Order: sequence, then C-alpha cells, then structure tokens
Amino acid sequence: MGTSSCAIIFSYNSQMDVEFYVRNFDALQLDKMIICAEGDLDISKIRVMAEGKNIDLILCSERLGKTNAYNSALKHMDCDLAFLISGDVRFDPGIIKKIERKIAGNEIIIPRVLPVPSEKLASKIASVMWNVHDTYLTSSDDFYVKSGGEFQAIPAKFLINLPPVVNDDEFLCLSAKRDGAMVLYSDDFIVHNWVPETFHDLLIQRIRVNFGHMEMERHFGKSSSLILNFPRNIKKSVLLMKTHLKRYPSDIAFIFPAILIELISITYAFFDFKTYRGHMLWKVVKTSKDSGNGT
Repeated sequence: MGTSSCAIIFSYNSQMDVEFYVRNFDALQLDKMIICAEGDLDISKIRVMAEGKNIDLILCSERLGKTNAYNSALKHMDCDLAFLISGDVRFDPGIIKKIERKIAGNEIIIPRVLPVPSEKLASKIASVMWNVHDTYLTSSDDFYVKSGGEFQAIPAKFLINLPPVVNDDEFLCLSAKRDGAMVLYSDDFIVHNWVPETFHDLLIQRIRVNFGHMEMERHFGKSSSLILNFPRNIKKSVLLMKTHLKRYPSDIAFIFPAILIELISITYAFFDFKTYRGHMLWKVVKTSKDSGNGT
C-alpha cells in the first residue's frame, strides 16, 4: 500500500475558503481532509457540500484559536502524511501528489510562499518580507532554523499535541527536528497567499509573528527569525542579506522600510512577551483578498 495522506485545513470566518477546499477535495487526490473552521459560517451548506466525501468537519462559531483547532484535528488524524494548510492559500492541486512522491519518512517539506501581487505600498513591503523568508530558507547553513507557515507536509509520526503557542508551525518543525526530522525547503512547489494592504495591519501581523518567535526562543532556545538571530552571527546575517539582494535586486527599494517595520514590531512583541500579554487570539488583519484581489 502507498502513503495515505490527509490535509488539515485551518480557517477563520471565511465561508469562501471552506467551500473552496470542500469543492476541491477530489482534485487534491487526498485520502482524507479535516476542516477546522471557526466563526460565522453557513454550517448546513458546508455539511451538504461535504456529503459523500471523506471530510471530517470540526466547525465552531466560537473562536478558540488555531492551536486548539489543531489539537482537535489530531483526534481525527489516521493517515501517514499530513498537509497542514492555512485556508486562505491557493496552489496547484497537483503538488499534493508530487510532494507525496518526493517526501521521505523523516522529512518535513515546506513550499515557496508567493504573495498575490498588489499595488499597495504595505503589500509590496510585506511581499519583500516573504522574499527574505525565501532567501533565508534556501540557505544550507544549519545556523538558520527552517519552518513553514502557510503550508507544510509532515509525517504523522512527528505530529504532537501543542501547548498554547502562536507559531504552531514553527513549534512543530523545531520539535520534529529535535526528534530526528529533516526540514526541507522546496521552492519548486509554490503556494499563493495574500498579504496585508495597510501598514497598521502589517504591523499587527508582524507583532504576532515575532511574539511567536520569542515563544520559540523560550521553548527551544532558538527560532526561525532572521532579525532575532542577527546578533548571534552578524557576519552570516549580513552575507545572507547580500545574497538576498542579488536574488531580488528590486527589493532594494523596500528593504529599509521592511527592516524598520520589523524592528518596531519586535519592540512591541518584546514588551507584550515580558508583560505576558498573549496573542493566541490575535486581531484578524485584512488582506488584498478582502478588497477583491482574491479567488
């Protein structure tokens, strides 16, 4: 028998995203799908759409958070390979089978995240941040910790119950690596997401992510944050940024605003971390998809 695969989809307050994945279940060629969705949803319509498909629905009007949804999904997980997917990303359905053929038993695969283009300045800066993330993940230096975010393929044996953390994907990667897994970045697999369109929403998002990185520092003594790792090896960090600007020369126009926003967000995140202000139920930010640049 071949590898059995299951996608766990996480969504909040988006009927469109839930319907998209239910509708595309057959195209994804999965053995099973688990949809964890919270918020104001037409549950009856979703249940009708899912009839006859091997889809488990974990639907809740109350917002309990992604970690809670993930831990609930583990109780339904009975396949060899899990695809952990944010409901608001889109990709060629064929990459599921391609990843299945490529992945080994001790590997976690992270694809390239490519934001949907937007003309808003904040969105351009957010896209630069994803480009930096891409350069970071392509490094073969073990100094840099790899983790995903929007989509990752992970063997079921590395799935664990999570504590209440913000960056659940990062926690899973660090935990799995500690247990012998290899985290691989495959930029030939591409998923598309949408980024914030305003500086306020971008800052809110980055505060949450950097707060999550600080939690990883507390749990593991390391994180996948380029900025937090910068003082640990300044030379390597500078060389990485030089490599990035060679790969993405047009980013030079936005790299300094991106660094400024990141430094501001880290400052806010640091104070939140020190004062025990949590971000488990973070403020939902609007993206270009919400303004009509979506599918």
